[in-house]
Amino acid sequence: PFDVDVSQLIEGHKYVLVVNTRDAAGNVGQAFESDGFIVSQEEFLGCVIDEEAPELRAVVNDSSCTGSLVEITCDSADCLDVRVGKSAGTGCNVTQRYNGQKVRFDAAGYICFSATDAAGNNVSGERQITFQDDDGDGVKNSCDECDTDALEIVDSQGCSNSDIPRGEETADEDKDALPDRWENLYNSLECPLDSKKPDSDGNGVTDNLEDYDDDGFTNYDEYLADTNPCVKDEPFVPADEQPDTFEFPDSTTPEDEEVDVVAWVFLVLGFLFVLGGIGYLVWFYKKGPSVTPRSVGVSRPSLPRPTQPPAQPGIINSWKQKFSAFKTKRAAKTKASQRAKLFGEFSQESSKIPHVGKFMGTTKNHLPRLQKMADTYVEHKDEIKPGLRKEEKSLFAKLENISKKTKDKQIHDVVDKDEAKDIFAKLRKLSKDRK
Repeated sequence: PFDVDVSQLIEGHKYVLVVNTRDAAGNVGQAFESDGFIVSQEEFLGCVIDEEAPELRAVVNDSSCTGSLVEITCDSADCLDVRVGKSAGTGCNVTQRYNGQKVRFDAAGYICFSATDAAGNNVSGERQITFQDDDGDGVKNSCDECDTDALEIVDSQGCSNSDIPRGEETADEDKDALPDRWENLYNSLECPLDSKKPDSDGNGVTDNLEDYDDDGFTNYDEYLADTNPCVKDEPFVPADEQPDTFEFPDSTTPEDEEVDVVAWVFLVLGFLFVLGGIGYLVWFYKKGPSVTPRSVGVSRPSLPRPTQPPAQPGIINSWKQKFSAFKTKRAAKTKASQRAKLFGEFSQESSKIPHVGKFMGTTKNHLPRLQKMADTYVEHKDEIKPGLRKEEKSLFAKLENISKKTKDKQIHDVVDKDEAKDIFAKLRKLSKDRK
């Protein structure tokens, strides 16, 4: 905007402004002529009766992924002294003269504006500008393809050099169940994995069923376990086939067990003694030697003294084994009841995964945090594993594999920082999908 001095103009005449431009090379553009204006006295009726303030609007252009551009428009041709201001919160103050430039917002905030028309009518307004950027990387959610940490350098898709856009994580051009990025990572002459061919070596076996390193597991198994399909590693066991190792607490105390065992032993021994006595009496009266009645003056030969049958230690051992089996069965039932009570709280419908969320609250020390998270998962595997969804199992199998390897290695010898950041990014996405 610029002012026109009307003191030298003639009242009642119409004037127009003619504008053209010239570039640095001296080329002059075509002239443009305004609609014009008529010079009149301030007391002219058309000016005196103007009591309505002009209407200002903030027009937002949010087509950019890294910011929103706001333009102030006026419905009247005589908007004068238009001013704007911006702030991150409420309490916006109009501080800058507006000359038609677009105001940029790369975060949520407020824009305020004001103007005055030729009749002295004032107008002002304010509008909230939204810019949703949950991970704080400067790229709004609708364009963001990666979950990055705040202050990381990212591209227009919101991905750093170590990130993989969501659309590319599962892209599979040849439809062989192996993602293109995974095949491109390991493709070589000895281990052909062409992302554009379902059978890269043309031997009639699709890539997902090949076993290039002869370790007994197909390429698809190696993809799920995140191992190298071209190098023979120690055999791995899929997460859904690994045995449960969680030890349930026994509800009985050692003192209770000792009292129960002693009581049962005495009861059994008493029962055996009774049976032995009855058996002996039956045997004596049916199978024992006959007794000759005693006559006066006649000597009676001495009878042999009956002896008790020797004890049969095999019976006692058999009863001990039976009671030991009974005790084991009762403990198993107790554990099963406790398992149902404990694991019933986490399922595929739960809004969050227990025990691992506390390790994702910071952006520092990726490798130590990954070590602790992997060990924590192994410690609580039987609590977490039954409730995992299908798409979550491979990542938690990788955590278990990391915990296993770091028993005799340092964490930085097993994974690097970029791999750790990638695991945390995937966990954040899985946690977000559960909410």
